[in-house]
Amino acid sequence: FGINYIVRVKIIAAINPPKNKFPFFDVEERGVKAVFEYLIEHPWFWRLLNEAEIEAPNAWAQHHKEVISRYVRFLKRVQSAGELKRYSTQELGTLAQMLVATRDYIYRCHLPMNVGSKKIPVSVMRTYRKFIESGLR
Repeated sequence: FGINYIVRVKIIAAINPPKNKFPFFDVEERGVKAVFEYLIEHPWFWRLLNEAEIEAPNAWAQHHKEVISRYVRFLKRVQSAGELKRYSTQELGTLAQMLVATRDYIYRCHLPMNVGSKKIPVSVMRTYRKFIESGLR
């Protein structure tokens, strides 16, 4: 199920190509929206992820290790393209952890309230976008 999740999120996130001069922010926004839509459609996955921390800690740790590893590779590609210049390569792991934690908490707070809609609330996405654009430039 984990691979299907990753493939599905990549497909959803790739639907519209980036339009502004900082594609990282567009890609990041599309990724947040794609995960949110996936979790709305597959609520069992969110529950599984949260319960796995207690019930299957080794699998949970491996999953999060993989998520962070993929995120760091993505951030390295972003840096190679000339973005995120303020961060050293050594800082990308911490940056990935911070972005994942922020996303997770947004999902935790807004998934239960969003029953019946597949979209993350516009105000939430606007705030997230403002946060990453202000803090990551």
